[in-house]
Amino acid sequence: MKSKKKRKERRTFSLGSGFPVYVIFLIAGVIFTQALRSPITVVFLWLLILMPFVMLIYASITYRAIDVFVEADETTAVKFENVKYDFRLRNTSVFPIPFAEVGLSVPEADGIRCVEQGVFMSLMPKGEYKFESTIVFRYRGQFHVGVSAVYVYDPLRIFCLKRRLDAYNEIYVLPRKNQPTEKPPYAPSDLTTDSSIITGIESSEASNIRDYLPGDSLKHIHWKLSSKHEELMVNEYRPNSGKNVYVFCDFASIYPDDDVSGRKKQKSENKPKKQKKKRPVRLKLEKKSALTLQNAEGFMEEAARMSSDRAEAAAALEKLRHELKDEAAADAAEEIENAAENEMAAAAADGVKASRVYGETLEDYTERFAHANDILPRYAYDMDYLCADGVSEIAISIVMQEIEANNTVTLMWFDGRVDAGFSSYKMKTYTDFELVFKRFATAPFAPHSNCVTRLPDLIEDVQNPTFRFVTSDAGLETVQEFADAANRMGADTTEVILYSPIERYVNPELRREYIDVCRERFAENKIILKETEISS
Repeated sequence: MKSKKKRKERRTFSLGSGFPVYVIFLIAGVIFTQALRSPITVVFLWLLILMPFVMLIYASITYRAIDVFVEADETTAVKFENVKYDFRLRNTSVFPIPFAEVGLSVPEADGIRCVEQGVFMSLMPKGEYKFESTIVFRYRGQFHVGVSAVYVYDPLRIFCLKRRLDAYNEIYVLPRKNQPTEKPPYAPSDLTTDSSIITGIESSEASNIRDYLPGDSLKHIHWKLSSKHEELMVNEYRPNSGKNVYVFCDFASIYPDDDVSGRKKQKSENKPKKQKKKRPVRLKLEKKSALTLQNAEGFMEEAARMSSDRAEAAAALEKLRHELKDEAAADAAEEIENAAENEMAAAAADGVKASRVYGETLEDYTERFAHANDILPRYAYDMDYLCADGVSEIAISIVMQEIEANNTVTLMWFDGRVDAGFSSYKMKTYTDFELVFKRFATAPFAPHSNCVTRLPDLIEDVQNPTFRFVTSDAGLETVQEFADAANRMGADTTEVILYSPIERYVNPELRREYIDVCRERFAENKIILKETEISS
């Protein structure tokens, strides 16, 4: 049996390697027939002419005669366990098949991924070939082991017929479920989980309806009943016994989608950030004659909130001040403007101060950390697999500890297996987690463009949630993305749990310094960055 890598995908019907030889014999037969004009040469020529039709009929009969038998449609194991798989190819006809090529999907020797291989074999009448092996998978995931297609040749290899089989044994390799006795570095933060402290209320837990009271959230108003009774009615909610915790898992490839060479993607510190288009200040003015001091203050706050540009905000405030007819309101507008300017100046000073770490500014980061994220070439091959594996195990540990703390956990990740493009599961008990464990544990890679910071936009309305992002790709250029994601949903606490296999980087010391700088930048945005490791 001869093995080789699978060639480019072929059509259902194609010409074999023996076809050029046949053409040479056919030309030679025509020449000899014309030269000798012998009855024997004429017979030989007709045999050559009819031979392709005979071979095509033979190949058509035998290519339907190969069947594949897989011992098990599905196998489940934990990584680093021995996994045995086998399948058989059988010739069910009475004709021998001298030339057949089988497209196999089999694991590599290191157990990292499955590769496509083409295997040439011969099958006797009613004969079979058995393929079996034992492999140890290093990383979690879903692996397809079996036969994709079979290519049958006629005895002279003039024609090749392809038959699609797609007979696979699905092997599900699960990560380990660690439940440490001591708090690991990736455990939940040191916030109390006492049930008497309420940090979140779910909108689905309404327990009563009552009259509106000053201070009630407008989100809780029951509009249908309010319209019916002609007075405001609100839903009274029963608080949870714990926090609402969202665990967002990043299974996106660390390499760009078009990077087929396996090189580590270049970070974007050396690329100028695109300037966000500033939104114009548009004040919804009521009748100018009815403006009061309270109205003026409200409009000032709206102007400051809608524009981050000092010049635009000042121009808007100046315009509004001229439109005010009440002198007291005009004076208030001027005081608010001065306070806003002072606040902007203080924020700018804080920004300059915060941008200096180890005596350097943000512009210096490009040069200082240009190679902080370079991966050793020998590890680029399986870096995606390692990172996804580490993210899954860390997320599993976090979910189990949050459930133990009586918190409601929602686990989310991008998932190409579903039409929505992402999966989301809400869990309160270990039983809930067991129901989704296998699906989560074997989640496929997501495209590099699927940033984990997009997941919070897909959650339902919930107050004061706790966000935990589990990722292997968090850097200086992503700080604002994480901060924006948390601010959009009003997260009470936000943590970024970074899985960083430091030993795989070209310069571990520089990588460590880079993470320390990232931690400080995250902290400035009230985000906790934790670097984690898992046992091998």
